[in-house]
Amino acid sequence: MLAIKAKVFRSSVLEPSDHAVLDALLADALQARRYCAHDTDAAALYRRAAALYLEIMRRALHNEQRPSGLTGLAANASGL
Repeated sequence: MLAIKAKVFRSSVLEPSDHAVLDALLADALQARRYCAHDTDAAALYRRAAALYLEIMRRALHNEQRPSGLTGLAANASGL
């Protein structure tokens, strides 16, 4: 997940394989959620992972919606 985060923060667009990894992580997280109800340490880790997932997805969406001519350093310099 951290490699995908690094990719989207370089203003890259996600590949289908990245989407597959994120889909699998989301499915696993939804199944694991019930185990976190009674374990505060697990719940804290779950919240951090969920926040990271949200951060990645927001940035990935932003990258998908940016003008197609802006990539990499140009996108970062323009504040996108």
